Amino acid sequence: MRAVLSLVLVALVACADPPPPSTIESLSAALDAGASGSERVQLEIELQKMLLDRAKASHSLADIDAFLTRFPKASAAQDLRTSRVDVAFAAAEAQGTAAGWQAFLEENKEADANLRRRAKGFADVLAYGGVQVGEVKVEPWNLADDPKGPKNCWKISTTVTNAGDKSLNYLAVSMFQIDAAGKKLGSAPAIVVGQAAPGGLPIEEMYKKPLAPGKSREVSTTIEAAPEGWDKTSAKVVATAVRFEGDVDKK
Repeated sequence: MRAVLSLVLVALVACADPPPPSTIESLSAALDAGASGSERVQLEIELQKMLLDRAKASHSLADIDAFLTRFPKASAAQDLRTSRVDVAFAAAEAQGTAAGWQAFLEENKEADANLRRRAKGFADVLAYGGVQVGEVKVEPWNLADDPKGPKNCWKISTTVTNAGDKSLNYLAVSMFQIDAAGKKLGSAPAIVVGQAAPGGLPIEEMYKKPLAPGKSREVSTTIEAAPEGWDKTSAKVVATAVRFEGDVDKK
């Protein structure tokens, strides 16, 4: 009789539904409910791995913050904090508003100085709201500007207008090579108003003069090596920094 009962119990156990797989929610709930000892250690190991895997896969600020909030002292936390800055920069860039860039600056005070400088430039341009970029043109070009010479590069050009109410004594742009979906494949800096070309090189006198309200100026750059995937016809020009007459020059 006992043998029969044992077989019945074994059969019942075998037929029982397996426990549901652990989830971030179930692990968090178990820990919050007060799990202790070795059980708590195991739950924390599982939860930490799941949160980290999710953050790395999604590149989401919310998922990164969920990990850092729960495990601020974990061995992976510092690397994730570094990644968070890049994700936050990309999010602000996608949002494309002065408020978004200002939020980035306020939330990422320990970010790389160059990244903060770029963010400040975008914020200033958008806050001013008076920089207008015209149609962007891409054409085969001669690197020495010789109309009879071989077409050994590509020229990206556009017209930039100061549609605001302040005179500009510095205005920089980035000229992006993009694919059909608008993805940025490469970029080259250019100066619309400034005392030197990118890299501190000499610049034509016309670019040293302030750009008054309502005035326009042509700007261009040349690309010698086409980035992979570029169709050599698609480009986008974005203003990256602006200063006004009367401002203190900040490096």
